[in-house]
Amino acid sequence: MFLLRIDFAMLRTRLSLLEKRPMTNGDVIAWLLEREFQTTRAGWVASGAGLRMLEIREIIFSHPITDAPAT
Repeated sequence: MFLLRIDFAMLRTRLSLLEKRPMTNGDVIAWLLEREFQTTRAGWVASGAGLRMLEIREIIFSHPITDAPAT
């Protein structure tokens, strides 16, 4: 799993081109949630497969996280 900060403007632009219509931040959030991204206070959480759905320029920050508690 990865903790991400996503550049919504870049992702919105790409999705607008793909959909051939203007996209809102709400549309971007819906797109992310439909692809099993989860929102947290620190950013978005996604699997490796989810991470690969984004282009490099759309990722501001990416950090691997684990579900296992630290010992």
